[in-house]
Amino acid sequence: MFFYLGNDCNLLNKHREHLFTDLGWKQHGDIYYKGYCLDYNIDSNIDKILGGDKPQGIYCVIQNNNIFNSDIRPFPLYRKGDELTNLKLKNFVEIEHNKYQLPTTQKSFDNVVKEIIEILVENLSKVELNIWCSGGIDSTMLIALAEYAKLPYTIHIAKPRIFRDIKHYEGAVEEYTSPLIEFCRKNYWAYAFLSNFNNKVITTGFYGDEYFCRSVWQINILANRIGKLGPDVVKETDYAYNQVNRFKATLMLADITDAKRATLDTLGSSHVWHIDNTTTFCPIMDKRIVDCMWSLDENLLLDCAVNATVQKEIIKSTAPDVLSLVDKQKNTLLGRRNFFNNIEKVKLHSCTTIVVH
Repeated sequence: MFFYLGNDCNLLNKHREHLFTDLGWKQHGDIYYKGYCLDYNIDSNIDKILGGDKPQGIYCVIQNNNIFNSDIRPFPLYRKGDELTNLKLKNFVEIEHNKYQLPTTQKSFDNVVKEIIEILVENLSKVELNIWCSGGIDSTMLIALAEYAKLPYTIHIAKPRIFRDIKHYEGAVEEYTSPLIEFCRKNYWAYAFLSNFNNKVITTGFYGDEYFCRSVWQINILANRIGKLGPDVVKETDYAYNQVNRFKATLMLADITDAKRATLDTLGSSHVWHIDNTTTFCPIMDKRIVDCMWSLDENLLLDCAVNATVQKEIIKSTAPDVLSLVDKQKNTLLGRRNFFNNIEKVKLHSCTTIVVH
């Protein structure tokens, strides 16, 4: 979902004077748009968005060089003079993300789990499900929820590989390549994990770390609030152990100890967008999940951050056998090993097929 408003961009295709995009954009008069929203179909409701409505989702609408998006903008913006883009180009300055207010009400753990199950089932029911399973907690949780809701789905998964580099580790699929795709893989960490198909909607667990408050930086700041660093609060048996220790040298006591503020700063930082005709559907990217997580007591939230406690409970509550498919820890050396070791023991009633890449 890339665009450039300016004189020329050799990575993108020209639509009109001063507008360049990747493939997959739609046009309605002088309006160009791409992506999806969770609240309604963009095609038949474009006037609502132009009128100021900000439905949730990963989309971008452009009219007369004006950019319209959800209230948590799902991509960065860069400016140089009159030029505007979401590509990380030389000499462009990033524009600050929108601010979003987190709730102050407190909820019980059981109510949070129940509410998030309802939210994710609602979101999953809106697309044909091609679930990209990384072996991690988030994508496997989506499989459990599809089973629970009796939603037909296909699993896409890569064979286990020993970790050598990020792209090789995740086994990203490339049905084709281009200068834009190579640029993205080089400049945005998340594109190393992203597969590009000729034309497909792929459902992923992306944004699980950020929206469930499990990113390294959120863990570290939650630890800062009790005078510790992230590695000090993560045990060797915790789900986040490998992830946190990969960044051990860069973690420090923060000047800003407001973990809520840190959460908001991470929500738009994951560079996972639709590229060309591959739509990346992210059901977890729903601000109601952020609201639910931040309604928990902060001590409980720290445990959820290091152990993925909420996601594990969601799986136990919906399709408990699926928990055996999850990697024991995030970023293990042999990702997806548990999936392939245990898949024949797990009955997946709604799964139409498993595609191994």
